[in-house]
Amino acid sequence: DNWLVVVDGEEGKRYDGIATSPIFSPDSQHVAYSAKVGDNWLVVVDGEEGKRYDGIATSPIFSPDSQHVAYGAAVGNKRFVVVDGKEGKGYDGVTIGGGRIIFDSPDSLHYLALKGASIYLVEERIK
Repeated sequence: DNWLVVVDGEEGKRYDGIATSPIFSPDSQHVAYSAKVGDNWLVVVDGEEGKRYDGIATSPIFSPDSQHVAYGAAVGNKRFVVVDGKEGKGYDGVTIGGGRIIFDSPDSLHYLALKGASIYLVEERIK
């Protein structure tokens, strides 16, 4: 009943579930996917587990230069985008355009966020 991801013939850690197919970076040197541990979800990047959340709202995505990874996460009623393991501002909802985060360049991304009755186009710069 356990799930795992195999990359280049190497088996990864076993999880209670795998939510997304593995995503490879544009340079094919990195891999990321969402995994379930008990009642929590986390994103695994190159075999390293990220923080556990109540939910992972979007599939991980790599920046065009393969140096950054971003995904949507949830804790309770708050939704936010995580970039390189750092949580962004919390919103009532993150409505990612087309169901995903968009990298505009290697150092910026954008997504749609809901706060109250307003929808915001959020642009984040990566430092």
